[in-house]
Amino acid sequence: MKHMIGKLAATTAALFVLILPAHSSVVPGELLGVFSGNDSVAGLLDNLGIEATFLAKINMPSAIETSELSSDGLTISDFLLNSSDEALSGQWSYSGPEIASIIVLKASGQYAVYAFDDELTNNMPNIGLFDTSDLDDKGLSHISAYSTAVVPVPGALLMFVSGLLGLGIVRRRKPE
Repeated sequence: MKHMIGKLAATTAALFVLILPAHSSVVPGELLGVFSGNDSVAGLLDNLGIEATFLAKINMPSAIETSELSSDGLTISDFLLNSSDEALSGQWSYSGPEIASIIVLKASGQYAVYAFDDELTNNMPNIGLFDTSDLDDKGLSHISAYSTAVVPVPGALLMFVSGLLGLGIVRRRKPE
């Protein structure tokens, strides 16, 4: 019995070592664009046509003295700092009920917008990596999280289009 428990423990440990890392990889987002000014819901709509809802924002302190910063469910950690103790990269996570599908990094006079979707994050929403390389490696001023809603096509529109297609087919088949 003792030998069987040892084998079971070894098998379980091997499964964790082999399988868990494949599902727990944290990834950077897909760059959607770099823009001048400050990020906002209106800016995302104007610059990218994205209808977004603001979730949370972390304003960076002048010098980072802790290993983790949090605000309204948004957390950043594992910082790589420059010589001025400004964050250049790290990891973010969001613990709110929504999915943070847009992350915005602000550095100097620009902000970069990144998309995170299920395919990109291996179905692990609300976690990812960030870095300011798209912002000329400037120190991070703030990081913001936004959610985007998939806007469903109303059923009436689908019925209308189906009706038009049906009329077109009937009209072609009607003998003259």
